[in-house]
Amino acid sequence: MLNFLYKYHDDWLRIADSFLNNKEDSEDIVQNMYLRLHKYNVKLEDIKYKDDVNRYFIYTTLRNMCFLFLKMKREKPVINIDDVSVYYKNYNKKNEGKECFDNLFDLVNSEVETWSYYDRTLFEVYMYSGLSFRDMAYGSIKKPKLISNTKALNIQSVIDGNGISVSSMFNTIKKCKAKLKEKFGEDFEDYFNNDYDKI
Repeated sequence: MLNFLYKYHDDWLRIADSFLNNKEDSEDIVQNMYLRLHKYNVKLEDIKYKDDVNRYFIYTTLRNMCFLFLKMKREKPVINIDDVSVYYKNYNKKNEGKECFDNLFDLVNSEVETWSYYDRTLFEVYMYSGLSFRDMAYGSIKKPKLISNTKALNIQSVIDGNGISVSSMFNTIKKCKAKLKEKFGEDFEDYFNNDYDKI
């Protein structure tokens, strides 16, 4: 699993560096990601999609690790000279935050699953494939990103296009985003403010 992931090492560094703007910290975060995946016994099939890596899974993992790193960097360690103990304020919140994020992600996925086939398919392809509306409408030779281990893209329809107008797709995606914002906007705001108990 680690050998497979390491083939894309430069890609993971670029993702981490986009959040941290520091090459050394980015290298540390990526190395820690490998250790974390190994520690939690993540299998090769969990990070693969067909013959490629599930880039959304790795992106989400790195993003969360970078946000936690930046947060802990801001919160200076408190050192008690008497017992020479070092601890961080709100240490337990990191696990609570990850659990909260996973729950929110599951809620959003459950909501999307209730939508019509047309809305759901367009939204998932737009959100996770990395293709523009134009590429989705008229076809593209670009290689789409991977949606997830359980959702697959029809590659031929990506190449050929789907015949839906760009304006129709734009309006559909806009409507889908508005539905999610109305339903989960406050929850995500609480998440980003670390108010996990309000969610």
